[in-house]
Amino acid sequence: MSLGENIREGRKAAGLTQEALGEKLGMAAQTVSKWERDESLPDASALPKLADALGTTIDSLFDRKTSTFRDAAVGAKDWLLTLEGEDRWMGALRLGRILQTVLAGFWELWKKYPDLPQLTVEEYDSPPVTPWGVSTTGGHDSEFGFTLSSRREAMPFLLLFPEPKAGWGPLLEEDDAAPYWEALAKEPVRRALKQLYTDDAFFCFDLPWAKEAYGWDEEIIESLMVLGAIKREKARINDRDSDLYYVTYGHLRLRLMTILLLASTRNEKQFGFDYYGRTTTPFLREKNTEPPAE
Repeated sequence: MSLGENIREGRKAAGLTQEALGEKLGMAAQTVSKWERDESLPDASALPKLADALGTTIDSLFDRKTSTFRDAAVGAKDWLLTLEGEDRWMGALRLGRILQTVLAGFWELWKKYPDLPQLTVEEYDSPPVTPWGVSTTGGHDSEFGFTLSSRREAMPFLLLFPEPKAGWGPLLEEDDAAPYWEALAKEPVRRALKQLYTDDAFFCFDLPWAKEAYGWDEEIIESLMVLGAIKREKARINDRDSDLYYVTYGHLRLRLMTILLLASTRNEKQFGFDYYGRTTTPFLREKNTEPPAE
């Protein structure tokens, strides 16, 4: 489409009249009308404001589509670097939400169903009210992987799981995972994990101290070691051999924390749940199998 056609379509999608768009830009409605009829072009200095008012980019106005990963990555990186602290975290989450809508096929819906109300980037990034209703948690799956996200104020997140070439099966072998899940299934062990993450005062301890301070017994200690939350080392103290336990930090600790947090999403009735399924194949399936002989 021409620049004028893109301006007109963008203005309509944003719900703006020519007068309203002109007011945003400090220009007369007649100027906007000339742009849309391709009778004149916006000044270079007006293009950034015009793109912002329409919720798009200058490249899109000129029908220049981002065609490489590098273009998209550099643009996202440059924008995030203009933010600091909490704004940078939330900026990354906002980008993630848009990724999920693209993976779910939202942006192709209007090509197929032109009568649907168009969902703009700003509307999707706003509080969880969309033309399809209220949604605070969502998921999407396809033969390439799946996503899970939440807009809950208490825990906003986006998880993206691209399926590995070998499939999910090898990661879910019962023989390997059973001790882990058995340990995590014990309520005293989960409570002990929360205590570990709440109290950063201790790093190294022995069993008598753990029993006195937290009421942990040998079973809880063993389960925490299965989960990788603590490690045991032999030590000699006052001419006696002793077992000392060290709290594990790093990525493993974050993974355990993630499981505890995700457990809070189990009550779907509390906040609603939208699921956009696209997969036509089961999650657990054989990968890299030879084609049947003819």
